[in-house]
Amino acid sequence: DLKEVCVHGNASAGALDGFIPADIRVLSDEALMVLAILLNLIEQGVPWPSATLDGRMAFLYKDPNQLNDVLADRLLSILAVLYRRWGTVRIRNLREWIRTFA
Repeated sequence: DLKEVCVHGNASAGALDGFIPADIRVLSDEALMVLAILLNLIEQGVPWPSATLDGRMAFLYKDPNQLNDVLADRLLSILAVLYRRWGTVRIRNLREWIRTFA
């Protein structure tokens, strides 16, 4: 699942950790296996690597007439590529479970 998402995932912005999605796309199967092990350990409670903990938020205005209303903004978060790819894997894996209550 991780390989599928990393190799065929959408092109998107890089993150503060210096990685862009194209970097992960070219990893070997062995490197992806190491990442999968790391991500499974994280799900068991191991902390995320410090380089993946920072993100950036961009404020996008929905309505040009409400520029002073922060609640009218749309927040765009730019998180680590590894975190975004893992989130894609997890949401795909949970798709059937989500349908049970959606």
